[in-house]
Amino acid sequence: MPPRRYYIPTSKTSYPSRTFCSLHCGQLLYLLALVCVLFFAAPALRSKLPSFRFVRSSRAMDALPASTRDAATLIWDYHHVHHTLPAKASVIMALGSNDPRVAERAAELFLEGRAPLLLFSGGVGALTAGLYGGLSEAAHFAKIAAARGVPEGAILVEGASTNTGENIRFSRALLEARGVAVDSLILVQKPFMERRTLATFLAQWGAPTAPPAPAVPAFFVTSPQVGLREYPQEGVHRLGLRDVIEVMCGDLQRIAVYPKRGFQAFQAVPVDVWVALKQLVREGYGGHMIRAAGAEGASATAPEAFEGLADALPPAGP
Repeated sequence: MPPRRYYIPTSKTSYPSRTFCSLHCGQLLYLLALVCVLFFAAPALRSKLPSFRFVRSSRAMDALPASTRDAATLIWDYHHVHHTLPAKASVIMALGSNDPRVAERAAELFLEGRAPLLLFSGGVGALTAGLYGGLSEAAHFAKIAAARGVPEGAILVEGASTNTGENIRFSRALLEARGVAVDSLILVQKPFMERRTLATFLAQWGAPTAPPAPAVPAFFVTSPQVGLREYPQEGVHRLGLRDVIEVMCGDLQRIAVYPKRGFQAFQAVPVDVWVALKQLVREGYGGHMIRAAGAEGASATAPEAFEGLADALPPAGP
């Protein structure tokens, strides 16, 4: 009979535990090195960001049906007034918005010597609530201009207005209070709002708050020099391609219907632009348009559901 074997317990040898640092020291050093590289490369990266956004927005355009791209491009082109800017104006006035490139364009014109004063106008609107860290659109744009080399003494800020009519009234009052004589204004706005801006200023600048009515200066309108394919910045400042097309359609509708309300001067709308607007509405781009009275039950893609679009032809002149 084989001898019995007894198990005699012995103390286990304790192995040194591998701490978090020993396990992840390599990864931490790698991340630290990556942060350093990004920090020192940031200026170069920032200079490349616009081209990244342009590629992305161009792909978004390419994803649209050709007929939709054509209709949107036609309306985009109509919104531009193609003014030749004067060598010298009384004031450059930039209207606040969710697009800081407007401020950059205004600063560029000032640094070219086109006016001795740069006025930013704009409070906080629906598209800019919380966007600029508590600053008004005008105050944020003024910071951009100052960072680009515009002297702070040449910048005026009107930060209370909430719509274009107030931009005009409040800015005119500010200039009058400063004793600034205005015989010409270079207006800087988003590209698809050039024509509507011109029409609004033509109608409302001379509207007196008290007699006598101020003289109406010459208006010249410009915007950031960028095309529709490059303009949208998906995920940046709420300027995605769909947003841009919807706002373009809404502004075109207002160009057609606001003159009869006294808000804007008449601007002729070509028939092909009118047809393009109705096409985009049928495709669902009516999100920023004014609904017609009594059209509550109508389809959101039916042109007749929106004010002024039931007519086969665009509105005629006054």
